[in-house]
Amino acid sequence: MSATPKQAYSSRKYSRLVEWIAFNDNPGDDEPLAAVADYLTVVMVAHCYDLQPIRVAADVLNARKAGTK
Repeated sequence: MSATPKQAYSSRKYSRLVEWIAFNDNPGDDEPLAAVADYLTVVMVAHCYDLQPIRVAADVLNARKAGTK
């Protein structure tokens, strides 16, 4: 039996996805957490990692603040 998609994703891939969203999906906008949580990309990543979109959105905003790409 193969691993389910949620089990197969690594934290490194999650970080790369968060960084991609941070710097490519409305990267210049200074949006509140709730608005970022509604991004389709955020919702998709949250679904794949079995997380709440608000958690992924917080990570996206933290990546934007850190400014690392």
